[in-house]
Amino acid sequence: MATQDFEAAPTDRAGEHPLIRRTRQALAKLDDQIVDLERQREEMKERVRRGLPWEILRGVFDDHRKEGGVIAPFPGTLSVMVTLAARERALAVMNALIQLLEERQLRIWAPGVTLVGRGKYTFVLRLSEITEKEPGQRRSPMGTIEWQATGRLRITLREGPVGDFRIRDEAELSIEDQLSTLADYVQQAIEKAPELQRRRDLAIRAQRDEAERSAAFRAEAERIEAEHQRRLSEEAARREDLMDEMARWCESERLRAYVDAVLGHAGTVEPGSAVDQWAQWARDVADAMDPIPKRLEKPSEGPR
Repeated sequence: MATQDFEAAPTDRAGEHPLIRRTRQALAKLDDQIVDLERQREEMKERVRRGLPWEILRGVFDDHRKEGGVIAPFPGTLSVMVTLAARERALAVMNALIQLLEERQLRIWAPGVTLVGRGKYTFVLRLSEITEKEPGQRRSPMGTIEWQATGRLRITLREGPVGDFRIRDEAELSIEDQLSTLADYVQQAIEKAPELQRRRDLAIRAQRDEAERSAAFRAEAERIEAEHQRRLSEEAARREDLMDEMARWCESERLRAYVDAVLGHAGTVEPGSAVDQWAQWARDVADAMDPIPKRLEKPSEGPR
């Protein structure tokens, strides 16, 4: 798009808002610093031409100059990012916007970024000059692209209680003619903000409550499953103990049967004889192995 010419709006500096004056003064200082930087660079080039060593520049402010020569102001001033040629018009636009905002009981301030709104409900505002790629150029081997300022302005609102908003110079409509629309948007957004915030808080609370319910449900399900597994494990252990108990009883019965078989083969066994003593010892061993007496003492405790 070709560069368009927009006339700078006349500015009554006596009636300028303090933020406009502060921004103008900061930009003027920045202009002086940039001029000084360029002077130093020319001096360094002359030194090189004369064969003298290169010296480190005393101050570098290139981070304030963007594509197309747009100058970014210091933090704490209004976010007016335009070329020197568009500055007066941009400041006049900002001054007119501030007046429209104040008529709607809104304010603009610049703690770091530029904020517009009321109380805790704000937008981040920036006025910038639109830049475009220079026509017909190709990307250089270093990957750089040359940009040119167009003189056209835009204002963007971001990070507010509702969606972003933007106005810009159009072919048939200047940005000055759209300032009331932007101010109305901010006013309506700020008025709606408490209700929107209430709805967001309710939605967040509902999500949190649902998350807590889901977490409680999962925890209860995990507890029930853990209890179920514990009971299964206990039951498996009890059954294993029961089978061991039965095996001990079987062994004790087999031992008793063996003692009876020995005595049957021995015929008459005199009391106190070696066979009688052995048989008594073997029966004691069988009795010690037999789990039944102990089981009958506490039948309700299960195998353990």
